[in-house]
Amino acid sequence: NLSIMEANYMSDILEAMRLNDNLHMRILTLDPQSIFVNFRGQQLGFQENISLYRGELDAAVRGAHFQLRKFGDRVQIRVYDDFPTQIGFYFDTEILACVVSATGRARENCAFLLSSSMPGAQKSFIEHFEYLWDEQNKKSVQYTPG
Repeated sequence: NLSIMEANYMSDILEAMRLNDNLHMRILTLDPQSIFVNFRGQQLGFQENISLYRGELDAAVRGAHFQLRKFGDRVQIRVYDDFPTQIGFYFDTEILACVVSATGRARENCAFLLSSSMPGAQKSFIEHFEYLWDEQNKKSVQYTPG
């Protein structure tokens, strides 16, 4: 979810956006109301109260939206409702792929820095992102704080 981005990297992101008018960012994250939140929440130990995990996800999306809204169309945030299979960050020609496991949060697991020109990277990461991004656009699902 976006909580680690908001807590640890938001000041760097805000500075980069302020310094570079040509910088654009697209954020795609799991819809806090998705049925898949139930399963991931159980893996992370929220069996008794999935609403706490949903609240964490929602607060992170709202926080990111609130802090990035001043950049207008240069920042787009969409939520998706599909089985979450990967966490990745795509920067120009590099991909940071994070390992998701049933035993804990991805931020505590290994991550791999890959070149987008590596065999299979286009299909594995970039096409995956674009597919989910486009599917949500077809459904007109964009994050708008309530």
